[in-house]
Amino acid sequence: MLKLFRKRSVLNKSAHVYRAAGALIFVSNHEAPNGIKFFAAPIIRLPGSAEDSNIGESIRKVLGAYKKHKNTSELPDDMKAYMKGILKEMGFRSWKALESPPTQICSITASADTITFKLMQIGLTQKDSESARTADVEPVTLSAGSNNSELGTALINTFNHHQDRT
Repeated sequence: MLKLFRKRSVLNKSAHVYRAAGALIFVSNHEAPNGIKFFAAPIIRLPGSAEDSNIGESIRKVLGAYKKHKNTSELPDDMKAYMKGILKEMGFRSWKALESPPTQICSITASADTITFKLMQIGLTQKDSESARTADVEPVTLSAGSNNSELGTALINTFNHHQDRT
């Protein structure tokens, strides 16, 4: 007798890190049923001079908080007000202030096996394609089993590599 197997979808967790105003700001992503991602708690703010191990620990925390919502009843009733609150919690008054130079943005995705860091272009919107929003820098991919210090070093090197090229 043949057994039928349903292919399991792989859940890729994601988060973003902003380097702005001498700080690193970590924010988790949640995913709406329609696939749109939006920021969610926890929001972690570290000084730019934080130890690599503390940076790696923060990366794990925001990735661990990723959630894929199955129905719209789980989403905030007023998404605009919700996102305004997230922005305020991040320490900024407007999205323009957050996503303007010299701010840098790194998108982090994690699968069961890997964690990937991609530097993002600033000044583009969610309406732009992901390839347009990705900076002209090769992504950095580590094993999901990497220690916190290695994760922190990879994030800082991703930011610094772009800075060296400009």
